[in-house]
Amino acid sequence: MTVRDARVKWVRLAALWALLALAVVSAGGQARAQAEKTDWVARASASSAATSGVEPAEKLLFPALLAMDSPPVPLDTPDQIRKAWVLTPKSTEWAKVAAWLTAEPQKKLLEALKTVTDPEKRHVVGIPYGTSGVDEAWVKAGLYVDIGPEKLLGAARYLYLPWMYRVTGVAGLEAMRLMADGKGQEALDVLMQALRFGRLLAERSSAVEMRQAMNQMVLALQRMCDLTYLDREKFKLADLQKLTDDLDERRVRVRRLRFPDFHFNAAFQVIERTTAERGAVDPNRFASTMALITSVGKPLTRFQEAGHWRALAPAQAGWFEIREKVEKVNGDFQSRWDRAEFYDPELLQPTELARTNQATYALLGPLFNDLQGMELARKSLVTFLGGTRSAMGVVAFRVDTGSWPPQRISSVQPKYVRRIDTDPFNVNREKRLYEIYQYFVPIRDQRTSDREEPKPHKMTVTVGGSELDGVAAPTQAAEMMSGGLPGLEGLAGGADGIPGFRTPSFDSLPPMPAGALKFENGRIAADPAALRGWLTEMAKGDPINPEDIEKQTADVKRLIESGAADDPGKDLQTSINAMSGEPMWKDMLGDDREKFIEFYKSTYTDYVKHPSMRAMIEKVRRNEPLTEADIRANRLGMVEVATEPKVVDSVTQIANGVLDRLSADRKPIAELLIGRLVTALSAARPKRPAGFTTFQTELGPDQFVVYSIGTNARPDMARNVGSGGTDILIYPAPISLYRKHLRIAY
Repeated sequence: MTVRDARVKWVRLAALWALLALAVVSAGGQARAQAEKTDWVARASASSAATSGVEPAEKLLFPALLAMDSPPVPLDTPDQIRKAWVLTPKSTEWAKVAAWLTAEPQKKLLEALKTVTDPEKRHVVGIPYGTSGVDEAWVKAGLYVDIGPEKLLGAARYLYLPWMYRVTGVAGLEAMRLMADGKGQEALDVLMQALRFGRLLAERSSAVEMRQAMNQMVLALQRMCDLTYLDREKFKLADLQKLTDDLDERRVRVRRLRFPDFHFNAAFQVIERTTAERGAVDPNRFASTMALITSVGKPLTRFQEAGHWRALAPAQAGWFEIREKVEKVNGDFQSRWDRAEFYDPELLQPTELARTNQATYALLGPLFNDLQGMELARKSLVTFLGGTRSAMGVVAFRVDTGSWPPQRISSVQPKYVRRIDTDPFNVNREKRLYEIYQYFVPIRDQRTSDREEPKPHKMTVTVGGSELDGVAAPTQAAEMMSGGLPGLEGLAGGADGIPGFRTPSFDSLPPMPAGALKFENGRIAADPAALRGWLTEMAKGDPINPEDIEKQTADVKRLIESGAADDPGKDLQTSINAMSGEPMWKDMLGDDREKFIEFYKSTYTDYVKHPSMRAMIEKVRRNEPLTEADIRANRLGMVEVATEPKVVDSVTQIANGVLDRLSADRKPIAELLIGRLVTALSAARPKRPAGFTTFQTELGPDQFVVYSIGTNARPDMARNVGSGGTDILIYPAPISLYRKHLRIAY
């Protein structure tokens, strides 16, 4: 067990409180607001509208969508699409699906899709923001972007987007039907149309629309891998060679997606509505405008939100300052988007939004948070595109020769893939060169000792949520906690907040019992017994997979080899020195720094000496394998140590010390956030959707694996993939393995 792992697990609450105490407030003024001078809605709409020589795709596509028969299976979300796509001609529901696909309305929709994605023509989804100029039938059906009677861009509801998922869902089902009928080329053609439709939709000007469009493109790519996994014999060599040509980045042009400028327009619209020219914010206009934005989809909270924003109004920056800051924040996001190289070190620096005073410029968060991580989303899409192209080259090699390529995937070049793609996450920074994707055939390419019998490759797969690895929407609990304050949605969703610390996703936690953690009269208090019960429930429900056991074994070995198993202090000093030198820790802890270090040492020592850890240490010393029961006992042991009264008392004292050191302008915001945190942790949360599941599977030499090394930049042999995995699995697609897990026959 490393110091970092231990710290992540037993100072979770302390770190959250410390993060919340970092909110900053400064002074501002008040003045009359002015009327809106620029038609910002028209300006935002013009950014996505059809121009000379470009046809509006909605004129063909939207009527076909409205005429479509009700789908036999839901297709409005990625999880619904996955559930539909695991069906095969042997599924009991398939006859109904096939009959629906071949009915005239669905045939017309697919024909419209083919037309609007014809690479020889130019189309855009050019619907405006709002209802002006939108067909009345489209508005009635929800095929538009709602900006309300106030025509406020920041309060946009993208009601048409579920319909766009339906287009991809229908195309994926049609591809299965065509393949089953022996029409492999036609199946790949319709999936290319789905991919091109996602690329077309990605020309919209908001990050919300662009992110979904990129997700739809990934779904289309995964379906290509899925169908070739199911039955590669249905595809001819020429079909696959054409596909690898069509998937060339120079044709799909993902890297050339333009920066979404919607958020800049939305921000300036708010400024013109709430701030007097050359003056200050009008508290009433500011409160009502921001409340509309932060209560979208939650109208019953509008009154509460208005009060919150009215309290922040006096601290807001004036006309000149806020306009300049919007330019800087937007410019920083655009600069990141325009970087030619994904490994540019500037991309590792905090964004201008993250560095901005979160109270003086409070409107920035709700209007710009959707741009956070957009460059990573595009990088992930580029990864799926290049990886799928390489994987299709491997399939083509197999179809042509009857065998798998040698151990390096570059052997498919140039006959099967004209130019091999590289992994955007795998870069040799010294040589400034990207490396190719990881590829292996299970058993054949897995290293074993002379005495060890080769075994199938074991893999842990998670399906569900966003297809763009590492890019997730804010959780419900995050929204409850942030209440519209900028930069906090990611905090509750699992964004990095402290070096070496990753906050948990609140939606995965059981509700915290009343009284376990309280915040009253500006002081934090905790009940050790109630906390222990809550964390115990969490530890019992936390899944344990083979990778957890493997990692725990390696950590215990390192503990033994370093001598820290018998003298925990040997494992602490380096971490303490590094942590003590970090300015953020110095600022937060102040005079309590030494107290925190002593608390840290004693708690970690207690953990290493706990019977559950001692048992694992002795087993590893005897070369006995650890089991799931050992890991579970160790997690429960962590809970015991972390909830000892002396530990809880130390954590609350340190957290209250942080609060005491806050200046008068910072304290009100910190107190507000801590109150929201306690509410979020205590709230009942919905379960994950049915399509979100983790399972283990095995692969033999009848298949191959192509993967990206992912955000941790290590080739982990695709042992843990999917949502939250360490590697990005390209082939087999997670949906293929999910079907296998469900034992659905083809």
